[in-house]
Amino acid sequence: MRARAADAERYAGYETTLAELYLAKAREEQAYAQYGDARALASEALRFANAANRKVAERGGEQAQPAKRSAVQQR
Repeated sequence: MRARAADAERYAGYETTLAELYLAKAREEQAYAQYGDARALASEALRFANAANRKVAERGGEQAQPAKRSAVQQR
């Protein structure tokens, strides 16, 4: 996850943790062929990852590139 590489644990721990948890749950739902749920969860993961990235940028940490939409989200 890019947010973790960009000092997110220090500056945006809450958002980084949520992004990771939502992404893990999205992958779990995808494994059970629950694609609609997986897509919604992946969207939330992306939202929190981007929020973490913005927080890092605001606080002067190393900024990562914005997270990209996954294959699950693009369908």
